[in-house]
Amino acid sequence: MSGHTDANDQAHSLFGRIIVGIDGSAESLEAARQAAILADGELTLLTAYNVAPAVGGTGVGVPYYQDEDVLRKAATEVVARAREHVAATPAVGRVVFGRPADALVAAIESERYTLLVVGSHGLGRVTGFVVGSTANEVIRRLPCSVLLARGQSANGWPGRIVAGIDGSAGSAAAYEVARHLSRRFGADLLPVVAGGGKTWFFVSVDYAFGHSLERDAGQFIRQAGGTVIGAVRHPINAGDMSSYLVQAQSSKANVVAFANGGADLINSIKQANEFGLVAGGQKIVGFLLYLTDVHTLGLAVTKGLLLSEGFYWDQNDQARAWSQRYFERTKRMPTKQQASVYASIRHYLKAVQAADTLDADAVASQMRQMPVDYFGRAGSVREDGRVVYPLTLYEVKAPAESRQPWDYFKPVREIEAKDAFRPISEGGCSLVK
Repeated sequence: MSGHTDANDQAHSLFGRIIVGIDGSAESLEAARQAAILADGELTLLTAYNVAPAVGGTGVGVPYYQDEDVLRKAATEVVARAREHVAATPAVGRVVFGRPADALVAAIESERYTLLVVGSHGLGRVTGFVVGSTANEVIRRLPCSVLLARGQSANGWPGRIVAGIDGSAGSAAAYEVARHLSRRFGADLLPVVAGGGKTWFFVSVDYAFGHSLERDAGQFIRQAGGTVIGAVRHPINAGDMSSYLVQAQSSKANVVAFANGGADLINSIKQANEFGLVAGGQKIVGFLLYLTDVHTLGLAVTKGLLLSEGFYWDQNDQARAWSQRYFERTKRMPTKQQASVYASIRHYLKAVQAADTLDADAVASQMRQMPVDYFGRAGSVREDGRVVYPLTLYEVKAPAESRQPWDYFKPVREIEAKDAFRPISEGGCSLVK
């Protein structure tokens, strides 16, 4: 995934507005399916048609014919087929006239989409735009992230994920996307169940993202010995969450889990506070909750919320010392995103120094051999390339408990690395013997 978005801009919506370029091919339909899984905001399916052949292709649009009426009808059918593939997700279909590449760029630049998803192959000459020099130039110009969707994985998607990190804001955003796609739900759920959260009620957004989050989280809850006693689903951008929160409150569940994101999550948290869910003894879990969300909403609203993190600025002396240097430059405390980028680059540079070479294989081998210093926490790079480290389940403090600005979290339970991430046996990596 190519990224131009600052990770901080994603605090309230991980993926934002998504546009998918489609041409009716299996690859473009897979792109639509993957976009629906990611969507936590607006999803647009766009196809373009042109009566004259264009130079190169995009994996977007329909085959070139001379009859414009035939083209328009074919393009409309392409959109209809794509909408069938994302039936559970609210999506807008668009058919435009013109070169597919120009149509995509114009839509993204004028309407500020935050993620473009396209198939890696399609009808006609499509690979030139995706992987050729013209494509690279266009992608570099786009003010949004780009996801290239290939054929559906036999093991399901997203499957195995690698995030390329170079210290830029864009790579930090890419890392955060990968983290949310790959981290085990168990890191958030298992310690909550063990701590007495035996009964759960879900408030989920009613499309593919919320459905899958509720389903997968429910599986982990049951494996840990808990029970999902109910769920309610709301439309995207619901605004008024009162009827859904009343049902959650009436369920008497130990834990209310918000399987939503962006503005829906923020509204859920605000209104849950107004309805007194936490004051009434229920715990709240927000799967996509950020330190910046807590800072924006304030402790009076977010007190009692549960989340798991591998880094918190006040976790130990080493984290506090580094965070203070960060604060002096930025006037805000670092989130896990900034800390992880710093730690990963530092680990790479240490490996280069120890291996005394820039050879990629030698440095990668050295990185696996060396322990990862994650601000005083010991981590490691597994054989399959995944970095594992302990996490902590935190509870957001009440205002009276906070001693200073940014003093927001208190530890509830430590989570060992082996329980925090997907086991290597489930990763499907062919290089692991």
